[in-house]
Amino acid sequence: MGEFYGLNLFLAESSATTGGLDSLLEPTGKHQEGAGQGGPARSARNRVFFVTNGTSTSNKMAVQALLAPGDIAIVDRNCHKSHHYGMVLAGAQPLYVEAFPMTEYSMYGAVPLKTIKQALLNAQGRRRLERVKMLDLTNCTFDGHIYNTRA
Repeated sequence: MGEFYGLNLFLAESSATTGGLDSLLEPTGKHQEGAGQGGPARSARNRVFFVTNGTSTSNKMAVQALLAPGDIAIVDRNCHKSHHYGMVLAGAQPLYVEAFPMTEYSMYGAVPLKTIKQALLNAQGRRRLERVKMLDLTNCTFDGHIYNTRA
């Protein structure tokens, strides 16, 4: 690889520590500019955080921010593994629910509303409803499933 790209490829530093991509700890460029513009647009309370290492990390951060040890999260069994990892790191207990199969497309659809309601009723029957803190409905693919959250 060094012969193809040349030695400079291995000498180049393009991380946030060099200033070329701005600093995450002490922003002076685009990160600072974005934080200043992002707060009001997103109804943030004086802070905007950038995640620069992918959606999986964002998922884990969001799940860990919302759950505490002993909490229960109702989650699609087919969710991306980052949601499950976030729950494990938070010390929460996932309660998996099943989405309906779409065999003609070799994928899963959404979790039916009746399945979600039944999971909540089951938690209530076991006197665990007060521990249910999150309903995490995603899909393991990037198919753009949209739920009617009001329902």
